[in-house]
Amino acid sequence: MALDLVYGPPVVEWVASRIRNFGSTEKCEGIGFASSGHIVAGAVFNNFRGHDINIAFASDNPKWATRGNIRAVFHYPFEQLGCARITALTAKANRRARKLLEGMGFVMEGVHPLGMDGKQTAVSYGLLKENCKWLR
Repeated sequence: MALDLVYGPPVVEWVASRIRNFGSTEKCEGIGFASSGHIVAGAVFNNFRGHDINIAFASDNPKWATRGNIRAVFHYPFEQLGCARITALTAKANRRARKLLEGMGFVMEGVHPLGMDGKQTAVSYGLLKENCKWLR
């Protein structure tokens, strides 16, 4: 599946519309993938703290996750921003998201009861630059 790389607010809004309780879309950066002009997957970065940044993913089609596309997503925080790590938070019950994160190399770092939305348990994941297999 050949996809076009897209950036910016349209990606942020698309991802936010697919994640319940996404929160504010201010000060976010989006990197996404489109087919025939329609976004099919995206990553949103926010809460940049110099050494760390948060990431959120959404996808309508898992075939977006090619080596080259994943490399493009991780290039931004690690190479452009110089982050030492990326942090992701997902619902403990969201097995698909957890499988995606773990497949990309993220490691579970914590469990946060009621941390997702005041009702669901959240799980935090981290990926250190030194452990990112997607960088060249």
